[in-house]
Amino acid sequence: MNTSVLVVGLVSHDAGKTTVAEALLQEAIARGLEPSTSKPISAFNGWYQFEYLLESIKLGVLVGEDAYRLHRASKSRRPIEMEAPVVTLLVPPDPGSLNWRLAFYERAMESVILQAALTRVTTCKAGSPATSYLMVEQTVTKTSPSLRQYIMKVLESARAKPHYITPEELAGFLESHATRVADECLDWARLEGELLVIESYNDVLAPTRGSLNVTAVVLVAPSRAVVYPGSEYLRAAQAVGALDFPWRFTTERVVALLKPRVSLEVSPIRRDEEEEIGRVEWAERLLDMVLRVSEKEAETKLQL
Repeated sequence: MNTSVLVVGLVSHDAGKTTVAEALLQEAIARGLEPSTSKPISAFNGWYQFEYLLESIKLGVLVGEDAYRLHRASKSRRPIEMEAPVVTLLVPPDPGSLNWRLAFYERAMESVILQAALTRVTTCKAGSPATSYLMVEQTVTKTSPSLRQYIMKVLESARAKPHYITPEELAGFLESHATRVADECLDWARLEGELLVIESYNDVLAPTRGSLNVTAVVLVAPSRAVVYPGSEYLRAAQAVGALDFPWRFTTERVVALLKPRVSLEVSPIRRDEEEEIGRVEWAERLLDMVLRVSEKEAETKLQL
């Protein structure tokens, strides 16, 4: 059984999931293993992460920071859109376009759906990617002209004609169909490599149903990483009624039901611009933990 690990966050923002996933991938390569990666559902902000909007134009495919970093860390030869099948570009509204109605502006700034401008959807049927784009025109028209220009450049570089939808329709798509699309691509990722690293988003219990099917789970918080057997995490998810829609639940709901088998301190990493993080000491110990927990999971399955 290949090792597969789901990296989840204890807090909704800046838990350190991508750094931990990235470090695991680079440590695996340093040991001579072949890793694969998946960021099933993701979003990034075109204003605060503008460099990845530019990178998307260069690549000819919409891709956010997390997926890009994992793709680089794994030295993957697969199309990046298969590793990150559902990506949403968020853009803030221009206060002027709202006639300086600050109540509307604040509401939009607090809502992911009201900032969602463009979503890329890549299906992986038969192992071959097919990509389409969904555009929320009313969001695009309310952002700054400069950002609107770059959104058009993404579509131009991707040679894509978008399907226009409303914020409500996009919310419905992301809640239901998107996770099924992502799991199709995740199934193909399982066929490649000796270590599959799946990164979740925010502090959700899991990004898709299929991502609960792993040999180990790494829970990340600033300064600490905890490793759980995949089967125990799955049982905890079942206990709180989260198997069908794990993205509606937070990790906080299951952590109280679990006893960490192993944990370690994760020290800060200095990242120089345009450079990978390199091999870090704590990643060596963390991968050892993941592999030991996964081996025990395999032994348990054989006994059953």
